[in-house]
This record gives sequence, structure tokens and C-alpha cells, in this order.
Amino acid sequence: MYLKAIAASTRIPQKPASVIYGVIVIGALLIAWAVGATQATGVEAALWSAVASLIAFELLAGIRARAGRSPIGPGELVLDAGVGITMGLAILLLRIVLH
Repeated sequence: MYLKAIAASTRIPQKPASVIYGVIVIGALLIAWAVGATQATGVEAALWSAVASLIAFELLAGIRARAGRSPIGPGELVLDAGVGITMGLAILLLRIVLH
């Protein structure tokens, strides 16, 4: 168990977007709890922040790729944003199916 924790901690700096994504979702849940919202409201806030984060991160990834060494065209930027939107809609669809 201890070695797994050490291995995981060495990977965290390599994946800062994953850490930021988790902080955003957990942060939304904690803010809802701090203001006294119901559990359902907190989960709803975390869900929507997860969807918005997915879309934003995919769009930012496309923008960074466009500004980097491998410039992409506007079509690929729309495709990156579309991937984020599709993943966000899949999360919302899963919520609808499970409730």
C-alpha cells in the first residue's frame, strides 16, 4: 500500500490537468456543503462542474495544440470541443438513465 502511494504521488505532477479537474469537482461539492445546500444540490453542482470542466479542458487542449509546434486548423479545434461536449453529454445521459 505504501509503495502504491509513493508511485501515485510521483505521477501527480505529470498529470496536472487531472488534479485540477478533481479539485474543481470536489471544490463544487465542498462549497455546496459549506453553504448548507442539500446533498442532491451538491451532487448536481459537482455534476455540472464536471461537465463544464470536460468541455473547457478539451477546448483548452485544442487551443494549446494550435499554439504549439503542431498547429491545427479550426476544424480540429471544433472536433476537440465536440469531444468534450460529447463526454459531457454522456455524463448527463448516464445521470438520466440511473435516476
